[in-house]
Amino acid sequence: MSQPKAEEPLNIEQHTEYIKKVIKWSITDLERLQTLLKARIAAEEAYIASLQKINKNVTVPVREPIPFFGNDPDFQRTSLQRATFKYEAFVGKTIESRNGLIAHMKYELETLAKVKIDQEARKKRIKLLDIANKSYLDYRKEVPKPGATTLLLQKTSLNNKSRFNNSNYN
Repeated sequence: MSQPKAEEPLNIEQHTEYIKKVIKWSITDLERLQTLLKARIAAEEAYIASLQKINKNVTVPVREPIPFFGNDPDFQRTSLQRATFKYEAFVGKTIESRNGLIAHMKYELETLAKVKIDQEARKKRIKLLDIANKSYLDYRKEVPKPGATTLLLQKTSLNNKSRFNNSNYN
């Protein structure tokens, strides 16, 4: 079996630090996006409230249709009346679409909250792996080099023999 390089422990520590930073940045980015979405939702809700006020506060009296060019409903109103009607309908559709946008952003916030929980759990697992890596590195520092292993085994063997011999005579 080949001996690992001396720089391997350094690489393990560097990789662990890099992973910790990436997870930290990821969680920070998620928090930033959540804050941004919350602010956007508040702005959209204020915009919807303003649009709803326009529809409630501004009432245009509806006039009786005047048949300018026969009984065709499109030609029983003036172009200004038709434009006003279209604008009111557009405001209503804008409110509907903004409500849909808000609902989708709230769903995304829930999803981001779940992702953040997963990232925080991943961060805890990485911390446990870091502890395990440090224990492994400490163990590797204590393990004797290949040439010293046989010498250590010989010393251990002699110590065990002397202990065995001393216990038999007592």
